[in-house]
This record gives sequence, structure tokens and C-alpha cells, in this order.
Amino acid sequence: MKNMKKILLLIAVLGLFSTGVAQFTYGPKLGVNMAKFSGDRMLPGGQAGLFVNGELWDRIGVQVDFLWTLKGSKNVKENQVYTVTQNTLTGNFDSTLSTNTTTHTSYYRFVDIPICAYFPISEHIRGFFGPQLSIFRGGHEKYVYSGKTTENDITGVTGQMSWIGGFDLKSNSPIIFGVRFVSNKFGIGTKQSGAGDDNTKSLNAFMINLGYRMSW
Repeated sequence: MKNMKKILLLIAVLGLFSTGVAQFTYGPKLGVNMAKFSGDRMLPGGQAGLFVNGELWDRIGVQVDFLWTLKGSKNVKENQVYTVTQNTLTGNFDSTLSTNTTTHTSYYRFVDIPICAYFPISEHIRGFFGPQLSIFRGGHEKYVYSGKTTENDITGVTGQMSWIGGFDLKSNSPIIFGVRFVSNKFGIGTKQSGAGDDNTKSLNAFMINLGYRMSW
């Protein structure tokens, strides 16, 4: 039912483009991002795709992006370990304190569909805000501990509707420079009966992108 509502919302927005749009543009979009879970370290990622823009009034309209996105996060934990050994000569026990570091690196692949209303902030700056649908396409994680490396594919991650906001710098040039921020919600793991979504987190991402505007 939830997926059906999201599809109907997308269809409604796309239908809006075909009726009463004063100006219609589209084009490719490329960008980079820095993302992380709360408390983690940022990892670089990227996105690529297309945008479709419909201006309904004077510099006010709706834009839909279709982006393939890679986002990651890095978690580093340091654990103190006591090692106890017995001296063979004296029979006494000696303890040694050492530090072991565990590094967890994870990347997630999505098809992101932000549906944003935009509005003028100044002559060459316009703001963006709206919902984003993220379709999870897979992921990969790597653990490094005590010189050993373990890698796994990530499954069972459910993307949810989130909110995205930012702004674009627009001039007479067909090239558009944009900045966005989004906090993706995830349910990592499986859903237990009566327990809700396990290990729900927010993957925060700051994105910089370039678009090339073409007229229809």
C-alpha cells in the first residue's frame, strides 16, 4: 500500500509536467557526496542520472531527478584488551594492556527519486525542498580487525521516504551547480514479529552536483 502511494505521487507529479507548464527543461546530472551514519566518519560517494524540470510560474516549479547513487559510512572503534601471561621463572602473572581497532566500512547503492518544489531566493539562486524516494539496490560492507578482513554483501535493507533540501546556482549558462542535503532512513536487518524495524538508522548525505540544462 505504501509503495502504491509513492508510485501514484510520482505519476501525479509527472502528469503535472504535461499540463500548463510554462517552461520545460531536462538534462544529465553528475555529482559527488559525503555521507555517514550518526556517530560515524564520512565516506565519499557519487551519483549520476537525469533531471526533468517544469516551471509553473515565474521561477517557481517542480523538478524530478532520477539518480543512481552510491553512499557510504565508516565506523572505527578502539577496544582495550588485557592479556595475562604467567612468568615461567617466578610463577607470577603479568598483564599487558593493548588496543585493538575495528573498522567497519559500508556502501549502499540506490535509485534515488527526489521530487522537489523550487522557488527563487535571488536572481541566480533557487531553493529546493521535497520528498525523496530511495529504492535500495544492494550494498557491501568490510570489517578489519586485528589484521583480518571480512567482507559481506548487504541485503535486507529497506529504504524509506525521506526529505531533501538545497539550492541551485543558475545563470545564462546551460550548466547548473547545485547543493543538496538528505537524511535517508533505513531498516537494516529483518523485521521481527511485534518488534518493528530493527536497527533503524539515518544515513546523512551532503551532495554537490552539476547539471546540463537542455530545452524541450
